[in-house]
Amino acid sequence: EMDKTLLLMELHDVLIKQRLRLRAEVYVDILATAFSALTGPEHYTSNNRNRITLLDELWVMYQYCIDSGSDPLPKLIQNMMRILSLCRKADMNVETKAHRLMLDSDRFKLIPTNMCLSTYFVVCGINNAMHLAVARYVDSKSRFEVIPTADMITNIIDGFRKNGRNDDGIRFLATVSNLPVTSPLLSVIIHTARGSSNPLSAFTFYKALRQTDMKPDGRVINSLLQAQETANDYSNSKFILSEMMRHRVRLETDPLNRMLIALERAGLHTEFGKLFVTMRRHGKTIYLERFGPEALKVATDLENRMREGEESRKLRSSRSASGPGRESRAETMRWKEPEAGGP
Repeated sequence: EMDKTLLLMELHDVLIKQRLRLRAEVYVDILATAFSALTGPEHYTSNNRNRITLLDELWVMYQYCIDSGSDPLPKLIQNMMRILSLCRKADMNVETKAHRLMLDSDRFKLIPTNMCLSTYFVVCGINNAMHLAVARYVDSKSRFEVIPTADMITNIIDGFRKNGRNDDGIRFLATVSNLPVTSPLLSVIIHTARGSSNPLSAFTFYKALRQTDMKPDGRVINSLLQAQETANDYSNSKFILSEMMRHRVRLETDPLNRMLIALERAGLHTEFGKLFVTMRRHGKTIYLERFGPEALKVATDLENRMREGEESRKLRSSRSASGPGRESRAETMRWKEPEAGGP
């Protein structure tokens, strides 16, 4: 795809020199190919080009489309916006181009696609321009009656979070209604609430959204654990453990140890012991230096009782297995004896 993109760019340079014009649909396909090349497994560059250089050259291509007299299409603006979003560091040049795309959309009286808006919000988040993201969101709803998607809301809230404005993200969420909850949206809501001025609000949102049958992932569970740590309130530890077990969420070593710490500080030594033993049996590393002697004693005693119980069951099982076998052989012998002594 990258070789194809570079070839198309070279041909377009010839086209510019000859002052030829292409239909906007052709540029839609060219930019779609470029996006695939920049995001595919072979997103290398050549001919002394790096990714920023390619973005600039593709922008020249987009601009030539308009300057040569071809009105842009919503999908053309969408594809150019997706290419700009690939720059994952704050860049004033990229941000300016993204705003220009939205102004072009207004200028040519186009309704931006949902993907275009969602991607624009990503660029705004990277460049700390959330005021413009929210303004465009409100304008699209009122002027074009655009129905917000989960991706749009996810990107706006995450943009606030990335710029340390978690409370603003939560306030924005309060304005949203009747929106299907997706796994990324649930994750970003809990993650944002955890870092807000009221970390325990993460549990309020989670308990409200869990009615949607959305299953939490490891990031959500970890965010709930971190919310407790930030607030120094471990009263929800048992709830987190039950959710983790009910949805069979697999956690990495660090979150599992964070779960153990929460159970210990909540005084749930029985639950602590059970999780401790389970982690031991699955070969998970336990940060023993982080726990008090009382909790470790409960866990060790439980582990010993379980080991003794298993050994006892094995012993009873071996006895029951050998017992019926001897009785069976004796019965067989008694059954055969009359036949041997018969006439």
